[in-house]
Amino acid sequence: MLFILKFTAAFIVFIFIAVAISLNKQISGLKDGLRVINRFLLARYRALIELLNILKIHMINETDKINSLISLLNEYIEKNQATLDMSQMLKGENSINKLLEDIKDKMQNYDGIYENPEIADAISKVQEEENTVGLAIQTYNNLFNQVQTNFESFPASLIASIMNKSNPYKLFIVDSADELDDNYVDADEI
Repeated sequence: MLFILKFTAAFIVFIFIAVAISLNKQISGLKDGLRVINRFLLARYRALIELLNILKIHMINETDKINSLISLLNEYIEKNQATLDMSQMLKGENSINKLLEDIKDKMQNYDGIYENPEIADAISKVQEEENTVGLAIQTYNNLFNQVQTNFESFPASLIASIMNKSNPYKLFIVDSADELDDNYVDADEI
């Protein structure tokens, strides 16, 4: 009887440790997912700077606005390299996209700008980076949902509460695929 009690206690401790390690690995995976999103956002920002520097040559009257956006992009490149704060990433995206929309609207005033091969190539590069960001966000969200489900299911929920551990990350929330697409540069909009 004593053997059975010892075996049961050892088994419970083993399960507790295994689940705790698993929860920590999952949290680490989410942090890695944010690093990937951050890396791709930085690549997007660099591609946008390249595009904007080309546009600056062709949109002389918009140089101040373009320079303002380039400065903001450089600021967020510097900030994003130093942190993995999701709210800061999203705030940066919103600020950048507002200025980008204004520049896209101004492009309508410049004849032949869409036919310029250098601009078309730069736009294509930006779109590739945006697609990569979108895939990274989708992958992160899928992982987040798996982790959240694990945190809410037994025995992980019990062990997490005993350890006073919770999922410190949040879901990247996009109401629809159209909303995600609207945040990025589309060939038909430029």
